[in-house]
Amino acid sequence: MRKPKNVPKNTEGATIEDAKKALDNTQKVHVLAGLPEYLKDPANYQKIRKAIYETIATKHSHSDILEWGACVNCQIKLKEHGELIRRLGFTCPEQYRAWLKVHAKIEERVKLR
Repeated sequence: MRKPKNVPKNTEGATIEDAKKALDNTQKVHVLAGLPEYLKDPANYQKIRKAIYETIATKHSHSDILEWGACVNCQIKLKEHGELIRRLGFTCPEQYRAWLKVHAKIEERVKLR
């Protein structure tokens, strides 16, 4: 039986810290790596963010999350919101949140100058 290539040869006496170091040394794919160029451009940030917010905004509100979950109009809006995010090129919610954080930092730095 052959050993996998990535397993260290001498694992006797290895601790959890050693395993963590080995995993930290491996290359990680950044969550924003697969974004299209128009999403990376800071000039498009406000337009894209506005379009995303408009898909989720409604003219009414709910006092309870259960009431919101039962509201047909709100659930239709939520579905449209998810579809727009996918059409824009985001692959997962984590990628969208990371994109928001990065562009918020960019705007913050631009305002400081």
